[in-house]
Amino acid sequence: MKINKIILYFLMFLPSIITIIALFYMPDIIPAHYDINGQVTRFGSKYESLILPVFTILFGYFMLITANFSAKKEGNTNNYNVTIICANLTLLLFNIMNIYFISSSIKEVINLNDYSIDIYTIISIFTGIMLIIIGNVMPKTKKNNLIGLRTTWSLKNDTTWKKSQLFGGIIFIIDGILILLLCFIFDGITLILLLTLIIIVSAVIATIYTYIIAKKFE
Repeated sequence: MKINKIILYFLMFLPSIITIIALFYMPDIIPAHYDINGQVTRFGSKYESLILPVFTILFGYFMLITANFSAKKEGNTNNYNVTIICANLTLLLFNIMNIYFISSSIKEVINLNDYSIDIYTIISIFTGIMLIIIGNVMPKTKKNNLIGLRTTWSLKNDTTWKKSQLFGGIIFIIDGILILLLCFIFDGITLILLLTLIIIVSAVIATIYTYIIAKKFE
């Protein structure tokens, strides 16, 4: 869909525009790296703020190339649309992170724990929402080697692929809801560790499911 592609380009270049404007308001030396506890470990030039915007552009083009390649190889637009949706969600997260770090740089935040906004909670909330959305579109993907729940077993035939994507979509939705609920209980690095654990466990469960379903329909 053209609107999704327009959104992709908008989200790709917006961080660069915002950062270039913000450079006029930043001190020359800003906090450039924080440790796991939110303490600044290194200071650097304000121009290092351009790293994330540049990465965002490169990631956007990479996803666009992936979407186009998938559409050409598979001969349908389903995978293209799903890839662009996933790309836009990820780019939106990059945009949010970019604004957060620009704000903390302008305010010269030394300890992120003292900042009024918890970046870990922001990332977790957005990840939860993103998983729910991706979980809803995942079953629409056609068999391919680029996107979706791809294992040797899920790619065995059309039946294993469809059932694997449906199961993966359900797992993603459950994960998203669970992560959103955890955001009301935990914060900081604890929340991120729980988020990571949920995703890892779910990935293992989903992989095992593809093996079981492949054995059933071999």
